[in-house]
Amino acid sequence: MVDFSRLESSKVLRKGDEGFDSISDGRDTVTCYDLTIDGHPSFAATTKDLIVHNCIDTEETSTYNTDEYYLSKIGPEMIEDVGGEVLQLLDAPASHRKHKRTWIGADIGFCVDEETEIFTKRGWLTQDQIDDDDQTLTINEKTGLSEWNNIDHVYYGRNTKAPLMHFKGQSFDALTTTHHRWLAKKLESRIPGKMVWETSETLNTKSAIPYSAPRGDALTRSVVEDEFVEVLSWFFSEGHFTPHGKSISFGQSSTANPANVDRIKSVMRSLYGDPTGLKHGPSRVGEGPYSEITRPDGMVYWQLSQEESVPYLVVLNSKEKDISVEFLTLLTVDQLNLFVEVSILADGWVTKSGRKCFEQWSVLRIKTYESVLALAGIASSTTRSMRDGKYRYHTTMLQSPHVRPVQAAQGCKQLKSEIGMTISHLKKDTILWCPSTKNKNWLARRNGSVYFTGNTVDPTEILVFAEEVPKKSEPSVLKLISRYQLKRVSNPHQVDVMQWLIDFYRPQAFSLDRTGVGLPLFQELQDRVSKNPGLKRQLDTIKGYNFSEKIIVGFDDTVDFDPDTEASSTDAAMKKRVLEYSSDTLRELVDATRLKLPWDKELISEFQGETYSIKKNATDMYGRKNYSKTSLHTLDAARMAVLGWKQYSIEQLLSNQVEEKYEYPDIVFGDF
Repeated sequence: MVDFSRLESSKVLRKGDEGFDSISDGRDTVTCYDLTIDGHPSFAATTKDLIVHNCIDTEETSTYNTDEYYLSKIGPEMIEDVGGEVLQLLDAPASHRKHKRTWIGADIGFCVDEETEIFTKRGWLTQDQIDDDDQTLTINEKTGLSEWNNIDHVYYGRNTKAPLMHFKGQSFDALTTTHHRWLAKKLESRIPGKMVWETSETLNTKSAIPYSAPRGDALTRSVVEDEFVEVLSWFFSEGHFTPHGKSISFGQSSTANPANVDRIKSVMRSLYGDPTGLKHGPSRVGEGPYSEITRPDGMVYWQLSQEESVPYLVVLNSKEKDISVEFLTLLTVDQLNLFVEVSILADGWVTKSGRKCFEQWSVLRIKTYESVLALAGIASSTTRSMRDGKYRYHTTMLQSPHVRPVQAAQGCKQLKSEIGMTISHLKKDTILWCPSTKNKNWLARRNGSVYFTGNTVDPTEILVFAEEVPKKSEPSVLKLISRYQLKRVSNPHQVDVMQWLIDFYRPQAFSLDRTGVGLPLFQELQDRVSKNPGLKRQLDTIKGYNFSEKIIVGFDDTVDFDPDTEASSTDAAMKKRVLEYSSDTLRELVDATRLKLPWDKELISEFQGETYSIKKNATDMYGRKNYSKTSLHTLDAARMAVLGWKQYSIEQLLSNQVEEKYEYPDIVFGDF
């Protein structure tokens, strides 16, 4: 069943209505097995099991699909194969040169900074430690459960000028580009807990970013004994190796924690039988699997024999007692919770508000603990403090599985609090990176805060449209003739590609998103073109836009103004947000069959993904459009291209204001 958010009209039918009776066959309910969309201005009928737009050429063997449309996908391996000369990979059909008017749109990927780590089956890794076969924990958008995904690829790029957003609170720390994606929950929506895609700059007070998620792919049948997990946790939390390092030991106070002592005695006898070495005095190992020694001060110690210690030594990676994630994935969720329960008894505490806390001196051990909590679906945050000349790490289990950073920041601002959540905009010289996964998100860690964040879909998409006039009496049509997809391609190489496209197509406008990592690309592209004698005249065609900004889209014909005077025309100017305006333009082109697209399934799926809703409030009873925050790069590149096409005449008008003679561009005052 296909769910469309965009309808031309709707009608409510109740039992007893003529329309209801005609489709219910006299029953009380109507079951819908399928939806048809015949007659809708934007869509054609179902074709090849896909609901397609009327602007798509569904004939796969057509000349347009086989000869004219050109698709190029470029990655780092390909660039390496040609010795780093990306220009050797670029090509376009010679027939494309016949087009006199072309429009290019580009959208750039979104990233996090180099201090952000990723959770994998090899533990917490930095961006330079990721291997091709690594997996990361993700959230399945449909189920809301966490599951492992392969890391398909990783985008890297150095950022020196792009604007970043820093979310910083006691339990949340994220530094991202402004258009970085988040899979957020809408807690106050009509469907509480519904997950939607947003970006750093579109997060609002209702947006909740998940710290954790229940496991969806954990083992349901244990392969490790519960008693082994419990002993491992006691030793992990406050045990130690014997001097020769071949056996393990741990203890508890019978006076301070008698319940703990009784619990350990019970589990040790269940696992290994009765102890040996019961004599008071120095610790020693008897002939059996373990010894149990009680000292005069009430401390009780358990020490395993070398033979029984082997399984624990295999699990532990080092004397820091860190445990591999590979082993932790062998535990059921109940066993992970058992590990956490015992660790709190051993070296933790519970606050008056019910928060569970755990402390350790070792950062490796605390990262293991964060791994256990993540796999158990428990939210956590870690801080550190200096004691006796070294750091002590303090992990708190959070009572909420998500954070609402915008709401928290607004609350702190209203209270004029010097601590708490802040959201700041800054520029920082850092490596920007982002992995790509099937579920389009991954588990991140930054400065002790752990949370799920989105990944880049395709770092850069560039679309080339040709403007054609079928007949003199008909309006022009924009036809997509080229698509370039750049994955994990460095900034300089991306600029190489853009410069080559400008040289080959000589577009009327090359429009790109200049926010996030797009800003340094935009600036470098301008710099290179201005210094190239053969391309210098194309400098004015490079247009940078921000989806959140408002731009002049026309002039109010009820206001008298002199088009030669900037101040006068500004008074009559009508403005719209770039996102809304470019989306509306794209929709109008589709509805009017003035956009032609090839049979490219990736592209088709992205064009189907855009919806918007009308939101009304007390100050705006007509409402404003709220677009879905899918951040699909191909669709955004198309928005940029049609925006450049639509704005061409407006910008000509504004640039001609200083000239004595002014001629009105036809497209501004003519029919769309």
